[in-house]
Amino acid sequence: MALRWSFHDELSVSGHMAIIAEIQNGTYPPRYLSYPDLELAYHYAFNLLGACLTAIFRVQIPTAIDAISVGSWFYCWCLAWSLGDRLLGRHRGALVASLMLFGSGYPLFCPEYYSTGAPIGAHLLGFCTVGELYTSPPMVSTFFQHPWSMGLPVSLCIMTVLAARESKPDVWRYGVLALLTAFLSLCQITLFCAVSGSLLVAEALPSGRFDRRRALRIALGLALSVAVATQLGGFFAPKEAAGLGLEHHLWVASSFTTTLKWLLASFGLLLPLGLAGLLFLHKERWFYTLMIVGSLGVLNLVRYKYSWDIVKFAAVTSVALSVPFAALLDRLLRARIAPVLGRIAGTGALMATFATSASFCLTLLFDLPGIPQMYKETPPTISIDDARAATWLRKRVGPKDIVYRRKHQTYYEYASWAGLGQVWVDGSCPWALSRYKAREKLMAELPENLDVWQEARVRFFVLDDEDKTLRARAEQWIASGRAVSRGSFGSLWIVEIVPMVPTRERFDAATSQMIGSPRYGREGQ
Repeated sequence: MALRWSFHDELSVSGHMAIIAEIQNGTYPPRYLSYPDLELAYHYAFNLLGACLTAIFRVQIPTAIDAISVGSWFYCWCLAWSLGDRLLGRHRGALVASLMLFGSGYPLFCPEYYSTGAPIGAHLLGFCTVGELYTSPPMVSTFFQHPWSMGLPVSLCIMTVLAARESKPDVWRYGVLALLTAFLSLCQITLFCAVSGSLLVAEALPSGRFDRRRALRIALGLALSVAVATQLGGFFAPKEAAGLGLEHHLWVASSFTTTLKWLLASFGLLLPLGLAGLLFLHKERWFYTLMIVGSLGVLNLVRYKYSWDIVKFAAVTSVALSVPFAALLDRLLRARIAPVLGRIAGTGALMATFATSASFCLTLLFDLPGIPQMYKETPPTISIDDARAATWLRKRVGPKDIVYRRKHQTYYEYASWAGLGQVWVDGSCPWALSRYKAREKLMAELPENLDVWQEARVRFFVLDDEDKTLRARAEQWIASGRAVSRGSFGSLWIVEIVPMVPTRERFDAATSQMIGSPRYGREGQ
């Protein structure tokens, strides 16, 4: 399934393929390809690793993405198994690994979504709306939102180190926790917020009693990790003054009743049985309780006004619920009183929790009809002429330059395959909402004034036979000396805007400023 399909955010102007290609071009930290003057505020550790793999092993970007995803999945399985053995006892790890990676709710039973007439493939993939809000997808789907492919194994490493608690505080252990937590900020910011907050409290209460030495050491370690995280970039990159985009909103949905329906569709038995399982989880109960309560609290009290991304905290809830749920199932499957009834109940709960994940995998595996367009079997190919043009441009386009390509499917292929800045906007940059109208106006009018294009940071035009208006304008720009023809690749014509030569007054002012600077000394010295 992972090798066959490309879905979620892999293919867009600032999608995962585009970020990897941009890093390949030597741009680091990466930038929004629609607005390359802005540093990319995103958890891009997955993309950084992908770029490293393509450089070391000389593989294509989709191959690197698939290799990391598949390898990370099996690594998560092993880590979750090991964590389960530590928390619940030997031979219990399989329960934790299975529930964490395949646990799901019941979006299959979604009457509101059935009324829309969506095809069967959409239903079997778990698409469901409750109160006009999409439910949280199962982890088997969320995992392929690639920050989770990196964030989940790092989080499991932190949980494993936390579970390996010694009777006396170990300084090196806190150093490892601080290092992993700082790296987690670059992998998955939602997990970073949830894990670091829960870790701060849980480590200070090892047996339900406050331990001052542990509290001080974990506080210092996390303070260090936050200090490092702010320097790594990622979501801590500088942004335009648009605020955090967070606002108070009581309940996930519009009402308490609708919220209960949403929670049932998103978590199913994971929520009630996971909460009940906290009574049977004797190790690290504080940590998983805080993870569950904290993530549910964010979902029910906060809304992100630019998108539905606040739903990622539901995935944190699912991860945290899987451990106590496994503790409860272990009790049922090993019950001494009415053992047959306990095994039937435990097995039934386990199978019911896997239903949506199983249908998701089978739908994609057998390519059932009705799969939505967001799931693409293979990344779109780029034409030979476009590939040659993009290869030529990669050697000449700067990190803050934009390439114009007519809006059809090719424009985001220049981003996905070549990491080239694009004039089109795909909504992946909420910090630049104030710029959207100006960009839309530019593309609607295709102005003759070349200064407007330069202000938008457009440096190259890749024009085909359909670009009649811009071809005529390009000939005028070349005749006036404002642009130059850089050659053709088949039917594609590449035109470059010539940078403005500074006037004599600007040159004299710039020279005077340089001479008067400390680097060049003062006049008269």
